[in-house]
Amino acid sequence: MKTIYVMYQEELISKIDYDYSLNKVEVENYIDDPVLLPFGINTSPDISDFEYFLESRCFPRDRVNCRELLKLLDIQCYDPMAIVRKTHGIQNEDYCWLKFGDDDRTVYEDVKFRD
Repeated sequence: MKTIYVMYQEELISKIDYDYSLNKVEVENYIDDPVLLPFGINTSPDISDFEYFLESRCFPRDRVNCRELLKLLDIQCYDPMAIVRKTHGIQNEDYCWLKFGDDDRTVYEDVKFRD
């Protein structure tokens, strides 16, 4: 299983373990606010829920300049996992971001949040 940590600024809000080969997702939530949680009130997400969550942390597939953004990210096609690995799932609308279990960096210090 691989791990993604869902963060709110410096606070860990959820841990998602996933394995595409087993078609398995497990989530452990550390807060109770369903608005911030990756799967809301769903505590037993499946792979399609996981993929929906990943895509929700990306720019839209039908965005006018989607191809240019993919080129800037050095990604060949619209792949939500590849996109969030590069962008850490940062959105303008909130302070949530994704930290990957195999990433040794302290990502929060590398990410530029708006003031």
